Amino acid sequence: MENKPIVSVCMITYAHGPFIATAIESVLMQKTNFPFELVIGEDDGPDNTRAICEVYAQEYPDIIRLLPYEKNMGNHPNFIRTLYNCTGKYIALLEGDDYWTDPNKLQKQVDLMATDQSLAFTFHNVHILQNNNVSGRVYPGERQHVVTIKETLNHDYFQTCSVLFRSDLLFSIPRAEAKKWIYNDITLYCMLLREKGLRAQYIPEVMGTYRIHPGGVWSMANIQKKYNHSQKAEVMLLDLYYHEPELRPLLAKREMHYYNLFMIETAKVLDWKLMNTCMRQYAYWSMRAAPLKVWRTALPFAYYVRALVFKKAPKKTMSVTYGEKPKKRKGVLS
Repeated sequence: MENKPIVSVCMITYAHGPFIATAIESVLMQKTNFPFELVIGEDDGPDNTRAICEVYAQEYPDIIRLLPYEKNMGNHPNFIRTLYNCTGKYIALLEGDDYWTDPNKLQKQVDLMATDQSLAFTFHNVHILQNNNVSGRVYPGERQHVVTIKETLNHDYFQTCSVLFRSDLLFSIPRAEAKKWIYNDITLYCMLLREKGLRAQYIPEVMGTYRIHPGGVWSMANIQKKYNHSQKAEVMLLDLYYHEPELRPLLAKREMHYYNLFMIETAKVLDWKLMNTCMRQYAYWSMRAAPLKVWRTALPFAYYVRALVFKKAPKKTMSVTYGEKPKKRKGVLS
């Protein structure tokens, strides 16, 4: 590539044979006044994903860079490997089963980032595609336009395929260190906002599609794997930000929320050992988050006692609302 790319598109893919061409084409259709590259980390999947990627890489050698073959690494190592092979000033994220719908997406995000050096990243709305049918849902929908670390910890604002960020915020951390704690998207976004004064900007336009399907890496994972993956990342967040007094309640509420969700999932599959662990952790973080609201600790347990006594999974789920809901703003697309 003669000109260094302004944007590197980081695409990780595994067993995305039916979808990968759509994802790649959505990158190739981008209209920009700057060069960009597509860096594909294919993780030795069992289908024809790699063969499809190779065809595109041969046809577009100035744009597409398929990383050298390595045996199956797993989602996290492949994510880090692909991220740190990007060379652009900005990095856009796109997994191999999602795709972009606006040919001006990259241009719009780069133009916005160039106007404000305090922006760590930008994100936008996406459609939800479930089993090849557009559900009508738009994520994240109506949100406040400026997002800080507090909002990031308080809510799940971002769909991966909508994010574009400054690469120097990533590369300031050695790759070996990143391997230790960038376990999922939320830890990456918190890292990008770690310096005071940095923020993210919401773009109220639908410019991509998030695909939900049975073959998704997260969908295929069992509850134990999901628990280990998510909670390891959450512990890293605590290590990074727990010393900030104003963030302590948010972190406690986030932990309470996660353990409540895991209690539900473990009860569904009747995993008693993990369920007991989650129940204890939920009680602990409930008291840390809201010590005067003891009912929050006791209320969800009815579902799990029922599961334990009758050996049946809960028929309905229960979630605990944490933090303040984002305020709706006029003129924001949903």
